Parts: sequence; structure tokens; C-alpha cells
Amino acid sequence: MKNTHRIQHTLVIVFLCVCVASPALSKSSTADEIEDVIKQFRTYDYADDPTPIYTIENIIRFVQDKPDLRAATERHMIALLESDATVRAKQYICHQLWIIATDASVPILEKMLLDQDTAEMACYALRTHPSDSASRVLREALKRVDNQTKIRIINILGDRKDTACVDQLINLLKSQNTDIAEAAAISLGTIGTDKGIDAIAKTRATATGKMRVVLTRAWLRGAEYYARHNRTGDAIAIYQTLFDASEPLFVRRSALVSALNTGHADTIQLLNASLDQDNPILHAAGIANSHLLEGPTVTRTLISAIETADSNTQVLLVEALGRRDDPLVKEAITKAATTQSFDVRIAAYNVLADIGDASFASVLCNALKQNPAEEEIDTMLACLRRMSADGVDRVIVEALDKADAPTQCLLIRVISDRRYRPAVSILSSYADDKNPDVAKAALRALGTLGHRQSIPNLMDVVLKTSDDTIAEESVRAIIAITRRDGLENYVRELTLGRLEKIDSAIERCRLMPVLVAAPGEETLNNLQGASKDRNTKVQDCAVRLLADYPQAAAASILLDIFKTTKNKAHRMLALRGCSRLCKTTDLPAENATNLCRQAMSEAASVSEEKLILSTLAEIAHPETLQMALEAMERSTIKTEASLAVIALAEKLAKTNPTTAFAGAEKVLGDATLSELHPRAKQVIATIKKAQ
Repeated sequence: MKNTHRIQHTLVIVFLCVCVASPALSKSSTADEIEDVIKQFRTYDYADDPTPIYTIENIIRFVQDKPDLRAATERHMIALLESDATVRAKQYICHQLWIIATDASVPILEKMLLDQDTAEMACYALRTHPSDSASRVLREALKRVDNQTKIRIINILGDRKDTACVDQLINLLKSQNTDIAEAAAISLGTIGTDKGIDAIAKTRATATGKMRVVLTRAWLRGAEYYARHNRTGDAIAIYQTLFDASEPLFVRRSALVSALNTGHADTIQLLNASLDQDNPILHAAGIANSHLLEGPTVTRTLISAIETADSNTQVLLVEALGRRDDPLVKEAITKAATTQSFDVRIAAYNVLADIGDASFASVLCNALKQNPAEEEIDTMLACLRRMSADGVDRVIVEALDKADAPTQCLLIRVISDRRYRPAVSILSSYADDKNPDVAKAALRALGTLGHRQSIPNLMDVVLKTSDDTIAEESVRAIIAITRRDGLENYVRELTLGRLEKIDSAIERCRLMPVLVAAPGEETLNNLQGASKDRNTKVQDCAVRLLADYPQAAAASILLDIFKTTKNKAHRMLALRGCSRLCKTTDLPAENATNLCRQAMSEAASVSEEKLILSTLAEIAHPETLQMALEAMERSTIKTEASLAVIALAEKLAKTNPTTAFAGAEKVLGDATLSELHPRAKQVIATIKKAQ
């Protein structure tokens, strides 16, 4: 029988799910199935299969817009509540009645409300019950239930804002049970009638301890009720009373903030009072919420308070003024930016930036001239960078002429960070400034903002300046512009043309680095020729530039220098440059292998051989592995050669397994290379697995 019952139960649930999903089924069939499912639900327990829960939820969703089925569902749920259903089943049904209940369910819920065992679940169903009769039932039950249920009902009546229960709640304020009295106070404040709020005030006048705290909270709720219903004067009267010095600090703060939140002009008295208090918490609360009050009177109040406030409060006042749309703010913040307090000045700078007026840029530019601390400089620069009003850029540029050298460097950096390209011509005039720091700052800015027309002037600086560091900065600017704007062809032609007309070795060495930003055949030919120049400085410059050359085409030239030069420094530079280029993907592995073979045959020292072996390890080619294997026979470079062998074996294990296997076996067979044996074994295992 038990199995049969379970099968029937499951079939009903499954069938109902189909009914819910299929609008084509008839209403009568669906209603019958709903009745069966709710009947079956009588035995539900939390430990059971949750499927019935999901089914009931589907029913509630399904009947929402179907009045007849919804009414039928409520009837069946009421029947379940009247039955011998489990406590868990009744609890869950009450939770669902919270959604669909009508007057029809009130009688059974009233009955359950008066039963201590079912009162809690009835309260849940009645909490948002839309019927007036539900409120009546709750009111009538207040005299007939235990204290715990009474507290629940009081809270529900407050949430329902049931004005008809105010007299009952006022009487309960005198209850000997403090929990009941406190609940009544909070609900009276939430409901918010004149009678209830007056009762709260009168009771509070003589209350002490926790009850007074609760009544205070209730009175604040009453004030909020007045404020919501356009009775701001009544609300402010309560807030003013609660702001009295005899009240606890947290009460005064709550009253102050709530009053200011009304936005009413009369609350300026409370704002003034908070600023007059010798309490930082009240200061902060009043200032932080002052933006809720409009008008110049409030602005003047805040400005006046700055004069006598401590520095911490001044910071708050400055920030509060920054949130006000009032012309009076401008002068006050400008004045605050010159105060003796570091923190106040920082706050003022940030407000100036937030407001963004172009005239404020002048204030910040002038402040930079006063030799401020580094942290203050950082704030000023950050503020100047983010000011967005029209004319700010022009103000900063105009300030350059009147500034001293250190300030000019800072302003030039700001102009660059703001990407103000119209300043390029002015920056160019500072590129050959007598002060080298200013000149370098201008050149760095030109690297960011400059354009094609800037390059000839920058080349003039390179050739004319007597300061090598300025020449280097100018070269960096040219390279930055070239790469950013794709001017390689133009710059190559211009640079080569100038180099042809230059005899001075110093000038040639200064200008030649520009060619690195414009690689190509002509550039490479020029550098190759310069590497053989009679002048040793030109030679050195060319070799160093070739060693850092970005294109693989320079590798063979560098190898030739390595083979032929008698300069040891140039020889090593060339080898390193060639090695770097051999490791790039721009150079085919066959070509790179050939270059390494030639280099190895020309190597004249162990250090050169080791460098070549480190290069071989990066070139995945059978011949490089063979070269590394041969090098293992030499004790002076055995370690580096072995590392190259195992690295290449790992790279070639899939593409050249035979060669890789031989290399791994060679390493594995040498007892002195035990630290490499695990890697060798892994290579062999990989190759065998692939076969």
C-alpha cells in the first residue's frame, strides 16, 4: 500500500507539472489536480523529497492571473489548515497564503492566531494580508494571546500602519512587560499619527534606561512621518528638542542629520548649533549634510566657520563648500588655498580642481611658485591635470613666462600630461633654454606632443647645443615622434641628408642615433660605413648603434665586425648584437645557425664561446644541436654546451626526434651531468611515447 501511495503521489505531481506548463488543458482538470496535490501535501515534512514544494510554488505562480483557479487554490489551502496536516505542511501553506490570501482565509488564520502552536505561522500569513478584516483580527487578538504572540502582532500592526490600533498601542506603552512596551513604541512611531506621536513624547519625558532609548527611536520615526507628509515644521520641532545638549551624542547626531535631510531652511539653526558645538562628531555630521540645504545663507555660514575652526574641521568645511553651486565659494576656496595648514591647502586644491574654473588654474600655478613640499606639488600637479574647464590649458601656458625654472619644469610636465598640442610652438622656444632642466623638460614634452614640423628644430638642438644630455634628450624626442606618427622615411631622408653635410665627429655621433628610429637599407649602409670610419668616435658610435639595431639584416654586418675588428670592446659588442638578432624570429633558423657556426670558428676566448653556446640553445635546428654536442667534448665549455644540448633536445623532441634522442642520450650517459639527467629522461620518454 505504501508503494502504491507513493506512485500515486508522484503521478499527481508529474501530471500537475505538465498541466502548469500546458495552457491547452481545461480549467476543471487543472483545478482537480491542484486539489489532489494540496491534499497529498498534508503529510509533508522537511526531510521529505522537495518536489512537492516546487509543485506548490508552480501552482502559486500559475494561478496568479487566473481568479477562479486562485480562489480554488486558496480554498484547498484553507482546507489543509483545518485538517490534521503536519506542522511543516501548515507552515509552508501559510507562507504561500502570504502571497494569494483573500478575506476567505481570515477566519482560519484568526483561529490559528489564537493557538500558541500555530500563532507564528498565522502571523506570517497575515503580515501583508490585503484585507481590512485581517487588521481587525490582529487588533482583536491583542487581548487574547500570550505575550510573545502579542509582540509579533504589535510589530505587524506597525508594519501595516494600522491607525485603528493606536489607542491599544498607547495603552500598551504602560505594559509591565518591557518588550511589549518597546514594541508598542516603535509601532506607534512607524504608524505616525498625531495621537501616537504625542503619546511617545509624553511617555519619553519620564522614561529611563532602555525604554527611553526605544522611545527616542520611535519619536524620530514619528518625525520622519511628519517630514514625509509635508509637516516639516512639526518634524523640525522634534529634531530641535532631540538636539538639546542634555541628550546623548548619538541622539543629537541622528536628530541633526534627519533635520538637515528635510532640506528645510529653518534647519540652518541646527547647522549653526552643530558648528558652535565643541564636538568633532557633530561638526562632521552637520558639515557632511550641509549640501542638503540650499542658498547663500548656508554658504556664508560654512565660510564663516572656517575662520575659527581647527584644521580638521576646516578640511571638512572646504570639501563641503566644494559641493555647493554658489559664486561665494570661489573666493573662500581661493583663500583656503593660501592658509598655513597643509591639510587645508590640499583640500582646497582638490576642490579647485573639482570645480575646474580656469581662474583656479592660476591659483594653482601661483602656488607652485611658493616652493611647496613634494607631496603638495604632487597634489597641485594632479589637480592641474584633471581640471577640465575651457581655458585651463591657456592659463597654464601663460604662467610659463612668469615662473621660475623649477616651476617651469613642473608646468611643462602638466602641459605634456594634458596633451595640449597647441603648446608645441611655445615648448619649442624652451627647447634651447639657458636652464638645462627647463630645456630637457621641454624636449620631453615635445617627444609627447611634437609633430613632423618639430623634427627639423629638434635636429638643430642636437647639433647646436653644447650640452650632451640635452642633445640626447632631443634625439629621444625625435625618435618618439617618429615612431608614434610613422615618419620613418621622412626622418631617414632628413637625417642622412644632414649627416652628409657634417664634418664634425661630435655632431655626427649626436645625430646618428636618430637613424635607429628609421631602420632600412640606407640606414644600415650608412651605419656600416661609419663603423669603418677613420674617426674612432664615429666608429664606436656606429658599432654601438648596430649592436642595438632592431632588424635582423644587421646580423651579418655585426658578424663581419666581430671577425675583422681589432677593438676588443667592439668585438664583444658585435658578438652580443649578432647573438641577440640570431634569437629573434625575424631571422630564419638556417641563417642563424650559419652565423653561429661562423662565429664559433672565429671565437678567440672561452667567454665568446659561452656566449655563442647560449645563442645556440635558442635556435631550434638539428645543426645547432650537433654543434653543441661537439662543444661538450671541451672541458672549458662543457657545462654551457650540455645546457644547450638538453635545451635543444627538448625543443626538437617532436620535430627531429632522432637528433633529440641522440642529444638526450649523450647527456644521460655522462655521470658528471647528473643534474641534467631528469630532463634528458623526460626527452627520451616523450620521444618513445610519440613513436
